Amino acid sequence: MPTLTVQLPDLRRDQWTLFQAFTRWNVWVCHRRFGKTMLCLYLLLLEAFRNRQARPRYAYVAPLYRQAKAIAWDTLKYFVQYIPGTKVNEQELRVDFPQNGARIQLLGADSPDTLRGLYLDGAVLDEYAQMQPRAWREVIRPALADRTGWAIWIGTPNGRNHFYDVAMRAQGRQAAGDTSYSYRIFRASETGILSAAELASARETMQDFEYQQEFECSWTAPVPGSYYQEEFAAIERQGRVRPLVYDPYYPTCTAWDLGINDTNAIWYFQPKGNEVHFIDYDEGSSTPLAPPDYPQPGADLDNNWLAIVRSKPYIYDYSRLAEPRSREPYEQHFGPHDLGEREYGSGKTRYGIALYHPMERYRLRFTVIPRGPIQDGIAVARRLLSRAVFDEERCARGLDALRAYRREWNETSQAFADHPYHNWASNGSDAFRYAAIGLEGEPATPEHPLPGNSFLWAREQAKRARTGRPLRTFRL
Repeated sequence: MPTLTVQLPDLRRDQWTLFQAFTRWNVWVCHRRFGKTMLCLYLLLLEAFRNRQARPRYAYVAPLYRQAKAIAWDTLKYFVQYIPGTKVNEQELRVDFPQNGARIQLLGADSPDTLRGLYLDGAVLDEYAQMQPRAWREVIRPALADRTGWAIWIGTPNGRNHFYDVAMRAQGRQAAGDTSYSYRIFRASETGILSAAELASARETMQDFEYQQEFECSWTAPVPGSYYQEEFAAIERQGRVRPLVYDPYYPTCTAWDLGINDTNAIWYFQPKGNEVHFIDYDEGSSTPLAPPDYPQPGADLDNNWLAIVRSKPYIYDYSRLAEPRSREPYEQHFGPHDLGEREYGSGKTRYGIALYHPMERYRLRFTVIPRGPIQDGIAVARRLLSRAVFDEERCARGLDALRAYRREWNETSQAFADHPYHNWASNGSDAFRYAAIGLEGEPATPEHPLPGNSFLWAREQAKRARTGRPLRTFRL
């Protein structure tokens, strides 16, 4: 094969430092305008040409697909424009190299499940602090396994969230002499890339926490608009995120945020005196609530939320832990008001599906949390956080969601809105809010699961009133 020489742009001193430090797991925390994206595209190209395995695959991943295109696509095309035979696919944001069949593709982490099935030799996770953490845990990390691939996490901090956890792990491993980890942090006041006058100008026009976060890479700068910032400062100060042991002498409750086309989230917790121990957390999408009513032979009966909850080693039934043992079973599973909404296919409510499933071992009675002002629910969640203790490993994903839960920023008014920003963090945070309301308010489960103020219920009642037929409620 003839030698191919490609001239790429020169690297700055600090970029060259990172280039030389490159290893399998790299966490590089760099200030704005450092040139980290260009450096990572440089490394993707170099590794793609060096790789002698069959059909190498590399990915540049941003929090959003359109963000990946805006940040890196033009630069990547600029780098490859003089490489003979390179095929550029504008629709799929990828470049293919005929020399060894290598491919570099731009991806978004806004829908992680769509990335399943890929194999990767290397991946760059840009702005990882803004990314869904499960994109790495469930999709990208397994994709690197069989090829012993590498990864680079880059970006600026956004509070002590999942990016902070990755950075601290890399820092600790590097300090312990593990050469497979590379941790570096570059602050604008130290690199000299931006002039002192430019930094002074930026400081004048930015809030101090914004400047510290974006230019000085501060992990302690608050997340703008964070709902639970003060509560988590107290939680960390008091050491209430730690390993927890499940206590079989206390019943386990659950709190659910259910979505049809969205991610589902479930918290598992044990009220214990003045504390509430959150011992587990589940999250996922594209998983049904229950197995089929009458499954075919060989059907998968475990890939549904009722089966997942029932398969846990936890005791949910209060009657098994208190006298008299002969009383009726009593469990607490808190769910959202839309449990009463009908599914399009079956015409049943999800409340009814869980309560009256033909297979008794999957049945579950929800306590429906009524719809109410979201700010009131957040206030109740704050009170619960003041006495909550979390398992640091099993609840890691849920903790990421609570830390990242924030108000939406209104660009027009240049102020935070009075409602949450809906992103990946909303699911776990909503489920936690239902837990707080359920524990504090103990709402009663309605006699019929369809909310009386729902549009379908009101329309049916009005139709029956016009035709003289008796009013009715929906059956389960």
